[in-house]
Amino acid sequence: MKKKIPYGKSEFKDVKLGNYYYIDKTKYIPILETLPDYLFFIRPRRFGKSLFISMLHYYYDENYKHEFDKIFKDTWILKNKTQGANSYKILRFNFSDVDSNNYVESFNLSVNLVIDSFLKNYNLKLHTNIKNGTERLKVLINEAAHKGFKIFCLIDEYDNFANELMSKQKNEYKRLVFEQESIFKQFFKILKSATDMEGGPLKKMFVTGVSPMTMFDVTSGFNIGRFVSNFPNLHAMIGITTDELKELFEYYGLEPDIELLDKWYGNYTFSEDVEDKIYNTDMILYFLDTIIQTKRYPKEFADINIRADYGKLKWLVYTENGLNGNFNVLERLLNGDIIWTSKIKDAFSAFELIEEDNFISLLFYLGLVTIYKTKLKIGLKIVNHTIKEIICEYMQRILKESKLFKINIRKFEEKLADFALQGKLDVFEYLGERLKESTGIRDYIKGEQTVKMLYLVYLNLVPYYTVLSEPEMNKKFADIFLMPKHMDVNYFGLIELKYIPRKEPIQNISLPSIIDKAKKQLLEYEKDNMVLKWIHKNKNLIKIVLIYHGWEIIYCNKV
Repeated sequence: MKKKIPYGKSEFKDVKLGNYYYIDKTKYIPILETLPDYLFFIRPRRFGKSLFISMLHYYYDENYKHEFDKIFKDTWILKNKTQGANSYKILRFNFSDVDSNNYVESFNLSVNLVIDSFLKNYNLKLHTNIKNGTERLKVLINEAAHKGFKIFCLIDEYDNFANELMSKQKNEYKRLVFEQESIFKQFFKILKSATDMEGGPLKKMFVTGVSPMTMFDVTSGFNIGRFVSNFPNLHAMIGITTDELKELFEYYGLEPDIELLDKWYGNYTFSEDVEDKIYNTDMILYFLDTIIQTKRYPKEFADINIRADYGKLKWLVYTENGLNGNFNVLERLLNGDIIWTSKIKDAFSAFELIEEDNFISLLFYLGLVTIYKTKLKIGLKIVNHTIKEIICEYMQRILKESKLFKINIRKFEEKLADFALQGKLDVFEYLGERLKESTGIRDYIKGEQTVKMLYLVYLNLVPYYTVLSEPEMNKKFADIFLMPKHMDVNYFGLIELKYIPRKEPIQNISLPSIIDKAKKQLLEYEKDNMVLKWIHKNKNLIKIVLIYHGWEIIYCNKV
């Protein structure tokens, strides 16, 4: 009987004893033991951090010494056990369960539950009537020091509820991280004291999250440990490597389409000093589970859980005064630009994200961009098609909620279906009409870049095409390529968009010469193998020229 797909599973013992497939990451344990004792590791959501934390729990917990061989059966570490195995009492926190709407009470409850579990697991009693979780933790630490305990503290999703607060209640976030009596600030102060007090019981700590900014705000940097997220030897500690991917698919008797999986779920690079790229664990397991259950590829390549994780970021690009410079960064990325930065920062405040380097670093840690190339500076691009679709949904939501651009999505979908099935161009003219009528967006138009961004955003929202911006074709770069994603699509498209500044008088414009130039470019693009592949699959290519004068579409036609 084949092992089950561990999609959504984060408890190591359940995975190992419940007949689930496990991608063995235990070989990283000895590497971690060569590093400082207090570690801070960042990765995007849905990469497998919780399962890794759980694995560390069972490896180091003294209570599982007699079950070790059973739990770690068929893992690398079973034959390479270190001296630290089963040597600690474990304090394991997971702050994803803290409710940001009532965070004081919820955080207090979360800490108390962990303490209660700790006391029960190790048959201990805490001689205090204190109800406050952080105060109880302080008492526990003092008693542990007195009794000579060795504690390993694991903290998963340390910043989950803090990020929720930042997105909804900035003043509450400010209280959480800055006020000296804040429960969160006190929590980390207690942990720090447990590392440097005489007989300090906190011997090791491993903390995970999705960005370093909350830790910076609450402690002025992770001054009780080492930030190791970008270490090359830990690059694939979380996530799936190409070799692990091939082994996974081979186990289930399947041949992975590496090119497809790269484009949708891969291309993550978290260190300047590595060449191998990794895949998002959740995305791969979602894809594989869908194939096994339905015998076909998923209709929606982007897992809804991944989409939900990025749906609350409006505050990053929108202030009371409207869209800020961060929106322009997303616009450039969506248009296919490489964003260059001198350094990916590992320490910055949530209140300093208007600074472009900080914002770019946050995008990197959230998994929205990845290292594309290094040339003195670091070049970053959108990771893959899944992330591009998520950014498009995000930008569409911002444009709608800020009332800058209005469009009837259902009508747009119908018109795009008319293009996909019958080759009609109404959808492109419709978007142009809406741009002309949406006066709020005009102040944000920065030439062709903004017009093209709107087409990319809305074309990406409908699952008929994989929408490529600036793909290299025949040694040149096309503006937009609509590559079929749905089997029923009859027509696919190449779009060349030309933009004439509004200040240029219409009578000075030589429209025939602009059209002729666009036609010649499209004729070159259609010779590319990426296009010919679909023609050979009996799909019909339509080459489209769009010309804008400011916010007005003045030409839309087939070549």
